[in-house]
Amino acid sequence: MADEGETLGDGAADGLAVHLRWRDLSSTPIEFCDHLLITLRGDHFVLAIGQTELPQMIPGDDIALSELRSDPTVWIRPLGRFALPKSRLLEFLTNAEPVMKRARENDERGGL
Repeated sequence: MADEGETLGDGAADGLAVHLRWRDLSSTPIEFCDHLLITLRGDHFVLAIGQTELPQMIPGDDIALSELRSDPTVWIRPLGRFALPKSRLLEFLTNAEPVMKRARENDERGGL
């Protein structure tokens, strides 16, 4: 969530302000994810993002249903893991709040 004029680094460059720009973001595919796992590792949060791999069930397939009942495990396929410094996670949460508020208002209006 870097903005233009953000100061980078730990002061080694005397607080040099640089302009941050996304490189060709629109060419990066959007992946659907339905599971997040966040852990703390040292002074960074590690965010794992994944998709559930639901079993292929054909109606009337008693064998597949029996197998699922005997082992009710559904796997989550990792899409990526990302380490975020605490300051970036707090920045993300701060920026996510107004977006979520707009989404709730949109839902209340019937999604228009």
